Amino acid sequence: MCELNLAFTVFEVKLVFVDHCAAGEVKQGLLMIVHYLEDNLDWSFYLHHSVAAHRGLALTTSENLEETKTYLARHDVDLVLVDIRRPDSLSLKDDIDQIRRFTSKPILFITQQSSDLTSQIAKKHGALGVLDKSDLTAASFLQEVSEIYRSAVKV
Repeated sequence: MCELNLAFTVFEVKLVFVDHCAAGEVKQGLLMIVHYLEDNLDWSFYLHHSVAAHRGLALTTSENLEETKTYLARHDVDLVLVDIRRPDSLSLKDDIDQIRRFTSKPILFITQQSSDLTSQIAKKHGALGVLDKSDLTAASFLQEVSEIYRSAVKV
């Protein structure tokens, strides 16, 4: 019984995330739409609500790579943010290759323990870089993502 309630709660949270950007009025005036692949619902929920007040950015989420591919096949985004340590992640290169089948938009990785080597590998395979979750606040997330995105697309 408890597991069923948890699964239902997770489903409700995901619907709220997707509906936030799927509605036409949300896209008006947005500077950037970020799709976030994250298996940790606590972190996803935290980040979503941390940036919700920022009117220039909308954040949609998926729990796994299959959901992300389905979402990207149907929706346009400006940036794909991908958690590195997920159960369905084989490698940075594999994640990039899978996502590239559905979008050519920039990819930025995020992880709890980033290193220079991880960032070099990500960039070697075509990602913009790696953000470290342990260093992020809502304000620094918005600033870093905006700066990385602007420098990559030369806005």
